[in-house]
Amino acid sequence: MEWLESLNKADCLVGDWNTHNQAWDLLNEDDTRGKDMEKWMVERGFEIGGEYDGPTWERIVNGRRQQSRIDLFISRGPKNWQKVKSDKFLSDH
Repeated sequence: MEWLESLNKADCLVGDWNTHNQAWDLLNEDDTRGKDMEKWMVERGFEIGGEYDGPTWERIVNGRRQQSRIDLFISRGPKNWQKVKSDKFLSDH
């Protein structure tokens, strides 16, 4: 979890986290990094920003689609969310 400790002073973070946890990635099982990140977020009052609206990453390997939600916006403190439109740009994530 030391990879998260340098982020303790931030109030909002955006990233391609490459972690899986059912709290934000309904399509995959929790992995170790995802469990660590969820624990770190809860202990410091962080929440996932926005509503779940599907995967942020996908690719096709051997004819099978792989999908995940690894790109996250997390924050803590008072919030005044507004809906933001996002587009998929055919990136691998």
